[in-house]
Amino acid sequence: MDTLYIETTIVGHLAGKLVADPVVAVRQQLTREWWLSHSPQYQVFISQLVLDECGAGDVVAAQERLEIIKDLALIDGTTETDLLASARRLLQRPMRSQCPNLAKPFTLQLPQRTV
Repeated sequence: MDTLYIETTIVGHLAGKLVADPVVAVRQQLTREWWLSHSPQYQVFISQLVLDECGAGDVVAAQERLEIIKDLALIDGTTETDLLASARRLLQRPMRSQCPNLAKPFTLQLPQRTV
């Protein structure tokens, strides 16, 4: 049996109601159809990072996401996955207090194009 690693976006597309944005709704629908018809052909893995992200946020939504992944295998943490998880946590922190200049809005002036 082939193995497959999924990340949090896949779980997010499987959970909850279809969103109003038509592009995202199509992604959700295609993911759900694929999941039902093809995922049983794979040994599906998630990482601790996916588990952590699925358990975060709104309690009801988190419970739904965790229900989807409850029977999936958890890959062993490696240096690479641990570094990725640490980097993601750092990127999710509010940046204004750490780097106030990065958080300031800016505008970009593009040259006018003549036809």
